[in-house]
Amino acid sequence: MDANPTVSARPRDPRFLMLWPLLLGLATFFALGGAGILAPGNVGWLAHSDLAQSYLGWAFYRDAPWSWPLGANPAYGLEIGSSVYYSDSIPVLAIFFKALAAWLPAPFQYFGLWVMACLVLQAWFAWKLAGLASRDVWFRTVAVLLLVTALPMLNRIGGHMALVGHWTILAGLYLCLRPHRDRQVFWWALLIAGAMAMHAYLFVLVGVLWVADLAHRHWEDRRTMPRGAKAGLLKESGIVIGAALASAWVSGLFMVSGRGMRAQGFGHYKMNLLAPFDSAGWSALGLHFQTAAGEYEGFNYLGAGVMLLAALALLLFVIKRADHRWTTRNTVLLAMASALTLLAMTHVIGIGGAQLHLPLPAKLVDKLQGLPVQATGRLFWAVYYLIVVAALFALARTLKPMPLRLVLLAMLMLQAIDLYPGLARLRQSNLSRAEATLPTELRSPFWAQAAERYRHVRRLPTKALAPGWEPVAFFAQQHGMGTDMVQVARLDVKPFWQLEQRKRARLFEGDPEPDSLYLLTNDTLDLARAALVDPRDALFRLDGQIVLAPDWGTALPAGAENLRSGDAVRDAGPYQLPYRADFRQGSQARSLLGADGERIDAAQHYIPMHGATLYVPADADTTATLHATFELQALPPMPPSARLNVRMDGREIARAMPDADGRYRVSVDVSPARNPAHFRRLDLHFDLPPASEKQLRKWKVGVAAMEVSAVAP
Repeated sequence: MDANPTVSARPRDPRFLMLWPLLLGLATFFALGGAGILAPGNVGWLAHSDLAQSYLGWAFYRDAPWSWPLGANPAYGLEIGSSVYYSDSIPVLAIFFKALAAWLPAPFQYFGLWVMACLVLQAWFAWKLAGLASRDVWFRTVAVLLLVTALPMLNRIGGHMALVGHWTILAGLYLCLRPHRDRQVFWWALLIAGAMAMHAYLFVLVGVLWVADLAHRHWEDRRTMPRGAKAGLLKESGIVIGAALASAWVSGLFMVSGRGMRAQGFGHYKMNLLAPFDSAGWSALGLHFQTAAGEYEGFNYLGAGVMLLAALALLLFVIKRADHRWTTRNTVLLAMASALTLLAMTHVIGIGGAQLHLPLPAKLVDKLQGLPVQATGRLFWAVYYLIVVAALFALARTLKPMPLRLVLLAMLMLQAIDLYPGLARLRQSNLSRAEATLPTELRSPFWAQAAERYRHVRRLPTKALAPGWEPVAFFAQQHGMGTDMVQVARLDVKPFWQLEQRKRARLFEGDPEPDSLYLLTNDTLDLARAALVDPRDALFRLDGQIVLAPDWGTALPAGAENLRSGDAVRDAGPYQLPYRADFRQGSQARSLLGADGERIDAAQHYIPMHGATLYVPADADTTATLHATFELQALPPMPPSARLNVRMDGREIARAMPDADGRYRVSVDVSPARNPAHFRRLDLHFDLPPASEKQLRKWKVGVAAMEVSAVAP
């Protein structure tokens, strides 16, 4: 698939002709109803789900002070440690417009401008790519129209906005295929650094193209200058990788640790083998197949026109094979495409509705499950564009100008007829989005009053992507408040659990943070009723939210439903003594395990071996006797000398050894509370023989049951 030898190695277009692809890109944007989403002040269409994540990440970032790395976004997520990278706010644009924030209107969004720029750049690089095969304007125009309406790209409008940047893939293909190497290292470093500052998946795809190009050029250099090939390879690798790492650091990629980068979805968010022929409702021809739940990430419909174009190109290639010179570049690109296709499908191969599981070793599958790249269906995007470009190149080198134009005209018409229903729906969707308004769920005057009193809005329990997070996050952003009620692509697990533990501990102690407004779930409501001590801590339901307003006072906002029992200071509810509970999934007692229990399955709530916290219902004027059972749920068996220590207020109050069944049965006297808090905190810690420390990760200890009864003092 090398450039046409009849085309100059350094093609130069007339200046007026260089405007043509840009006009085609602009025309496509406006034809798809983009005018409404282009307005910088129109943010209503960005009010929900992934769009809200991208916009709110930028809106919080705009008002945040500058810090290092530049992409740090502390108010969006608070202690979670977020950055504009993980809100998918297109960091390169967020940083640029933040520098101009003082001169920008409020509100301001750049996502409509981004979509327009992506379509224009898609058209531009399609034009440049087609120019490597033919200088014919008609040929290049058809190539632009086919690539600027590529469905894997258009399908991302209205969702993951950063992923509309498929022009980076075309730019990478252009660098791979152009016959000259002028400033090749510079352009690769710039493109890869830019892709990294847009979205990680774009970086991966552009990075794979760079590796393919580097392999091809290194192979050629070994023939022409064997002594300098290795030095050139190392030098370019250092420059490009260094540029990528610098871009990642500045954008805030490394604000989430390696563990937080793990995701669960490998083998689920994949590509079906029939994806290039599955329109998923975009086609007028009704091409559609049954697929698995996560295979929407592998949407890669070529369109009827492109499918026929590729089939014709393959046929002509076979018939006139002698006219085509197979090169090292073709071999490298074919190997790259094959590898990406296999990765896109994963070991769970979907063929329509059938799912074939390849028998991989369990350890390998576990490692694959921990890779940051989980939506592997996206990896086929580079192959998608390679198919279209290869078909165009093959036809340009096989057919004479007039037959080529007729064939391309027929294919373009077929593609337009096939995609028309989907493109029309996309246009209507964009027009409808442009008329959308911001959420209005929080209507009470209370919210504006609360914004003057509290600095943060917190959710308990902490949860990324909590239901109904958007109106709360918009409220917090509009009033200059920080919030942990956000949606992010990845989060750092350790700060997340530390935040949850701190918030839960303060609630158990009846001492919520005075500068934070809390929004609770129904599961947390009973806990708050039992834990709250100060009658001025208001607990009520308003505008569909369960609100805990510390030190608000006893006079509730108009329209609020009081959720505390009359004049009583505390309503222990289900946490009254005597208290009996197990810890099966769905049990309310799981909330008593603090936030240390990170691993949960259907039977047990597991606590880490290094220790955990257990909260015990206990009246202030009584002594409670705690009966707790801990079950060992792992192999190898816990050493008989492994001891469980139970501490309260920093003092050891009980210790236990495992019985023959591997269970710990502990009975302790919980002394009367020195404060009016209803719950007492017990710290659980395991002492193991030094030789057993390396086995810690293999053991799981699950709290099975608890019984607390009051004993007269």
